[in-house]
Amino acid sequence: MNVFYRTFAVLSWLFMSIHIMAQPSDVPRTFKVTYKADYRGLPISAKGIRELQQTASGQHLLKSSAKSLFATIEESSTFLLKDGIAQPQAYRYQRTGLGKNKNINLDFDWSGRIVTDRLKNTQYPLKPGLATSDKLLYQFQLQADLLKASRLNKKPNNLNYTIMDESRIKEYQFEIVGEELLTTKLGQINTWKIRRSNSATDRSTTLWMAPEYEFMLVRFEQTDQNNKGFSLMIEEAQMAGMLISEF
Repeated sequence: MNVFYRTFAVLSWLFMSIHIMAQPSDVPRTFKVTYKADYRGLPISAKGIRELQQTASGQHLLKSSAKSLFATIEESSTFLLKDGIAQPQAYRYQRTGLGKNKNINLDFDWSGRIVTDRLKNTQYPLKPGLATSDKLLYQFQLQADLLKASRLNKKPNNLNYTIMDESRIKEYQFEIVGEELLTTKLGQINTWKIRRSNSATDRSTTLWMAPEYEFMLVRFEQTDQNNKGFSLMIEEAQMAGMLISEF
């Protein structure tokens, strides 16, 4: 009897794993990914975590953090999904430790099209007609847009996002520059290499995202003209509550 139950449990786990990887969707499912984070030009190595959750109220929560002995950065975006578009409700950012501490606390009122800065007690208008994102949430929207395009067997040339950066509205533009096979702690994985095409001339931002895993972020790199910057490389991953032991 014990053998029967153990066999049944193993078969059930395999079925669930296959179902999780094969289930079609235009929206990424919940995930939790751990990265090795490095700061170029500084003797700092940190642990980075990026996590997508669904809240009890039906909203979604995207969280990102990087922690080392010298500094901690925590960032989050609470949002709603409307027809495949992620609509931010609240954005939080906190940096402590190395360098100057920084906090951002923004709330989005879409009926009044107003963003309230809770720390500065100031309000900023949202432009009508724009699907405005925040400085973290655009990465989820990028993932969702790539996933939808992939389902349609398309590879978009450019992806554009409007970002609310405190009081300023910015435009982020990305282009797919090719495919690249990366070697990671979880094994080799094919990725789409995506570069921000309208970033400042002295800064380069590149993302490597895996189409086989709903365009999960595998590697991220941002460098300046002195080759200083920040990078992430995947080390552990879960999708829809299931551990990805290897690619």
